[in-house]
Amino acid sequence: MVAAAEEYGTPIYVYDYSIAEERLRLVEEALAGVDHVVAYAAKAAPILDLIAFLHSRGAWVEAVSGGEVYAALAAGVPPGNVIFDGVSKSPWEISFAVERGLYSIHAESLEEIRDIDEAATSSGVEQRVGVRVNLGVEVRVHRGLATSTRASKFGVEPARLLGAAEELAGLEGARVEGLHFHLGSGISDEKPYLEALGRALDLAAGLEERGLGIGYIDSGGGYSPDPGAAARILSAVSEAVGESGYRLIVEPGKLLVADAGALVARVNYVKELYGKKWALLDAGMNDYIRPMLYGVPVDLVCLTCSGEGLEEYAVAGPVCESTDVFATSVRLPSLRRGDLVAILGAGAYGWSMSSCYNMRPRPGVVAVYGGRRRLVAGGGDLSGLFSGQRVFRWKPVA
Repeated sequence: MVAAAEEYGTPIYVYDYSIAEERLRLVEEALAGVDHVVAYAAKAAPILDLIAFLHSRGAWVEAVSGGEVYAALAAGVPPGNVIFDGVSKSPWEISFAVERGLYSIHAESLEEIRDIDEAATSSGVEQRVGVRVNLGVEVRVHRGLATSTRASKFGVEPARLLGAAEELAGLEGARVEGLHFHLGSGISDEKPYLEALGRALDLAAGLEERGLGIGYIDSGGGYSPDPGAAARILSAVSEAVGESGYRLIVEPGKLLVADAGALVARVNYVKELYGKKWALLDAGMNDYIRPMLYGVPVDLVCLTCSGEGLEEYAVAGPVCESTDVFATSVRLPSLRRGDLVAILGAGAYGWSMSSCYNMRPRPGVVAVYGGRRRLVAGGGDLSGLFSGQRVFRWKPVA
């Protein structure tokens, strides 16, 4: 990480692809006993080179926007290995997906299924469709990370889907074949997955009684990045679905890439303010917002410190916001201006949620694998911040 920072500057994300590769192998081993597909949730880190790497190791791609579909295809993933989720797809996104022949589009409303049917029929094709169902399953995570509760915006109520089964079975262009659910993020307990699977399998049986045959169950992702917890959940899911005969699709994102990525930053200043020591970095909330957004604790380490004693610091960034604070109390070796620090476990939703707020260029991305290091996404420069903007000479209005 130090070598990458010295070569390409900071702030910068550094990804160890060998960790992502090992996590993908863990998922495959846990599901080895059933017909399954592992689709990388690209929203975790939509880096073209990373997508291509994971696909070369057998992963499909799960996309949640037209842009992520484009990214998957641009990375060389065949359309038949792409699944398109997303709660509110625009008409162009549906047409874009249908025209490219993706494996499946997961609809989140009955009206969306009809829109997919219309787009497919007008194009003279059949489009496989999965329906995301809201199963009303509670999970113990931050309220902003729970996605299958009665209070969330996602999915279709099972009763409504059952009521529309006969209509959906008769559609010309949309071929409804799958059920999809996603419970949330950072889940370490298999119980909510088993509860959701029980409800989904009951729903599948009810749909088949009404003439709508189901071929696969997509249990989403949301697994804790802890390998032990994830393996336990995946093994339980595999066993539950394996008995049903359905194909199983899983969509890991954080599990594959969270621990593979770190944000490396440099200490700009160390100052004391009313008795508290502040370490001010050149990376801020525009580079990694999840600690500020969800209260996610950060794992901070100093990469270049030489001192043995520990001191207590608040660690913050350069963004002009009081919320631009990574940690209010963390013990680190004595920091000096120019030291390099790393926020570990930042590989999921770090770079993907980064922005140019305060007109700060997004950080670049360096990939490390097999002893080699490559810049796979440039951080941009100041002129690029204003790409697409125009300045007009507006005459005064009389």
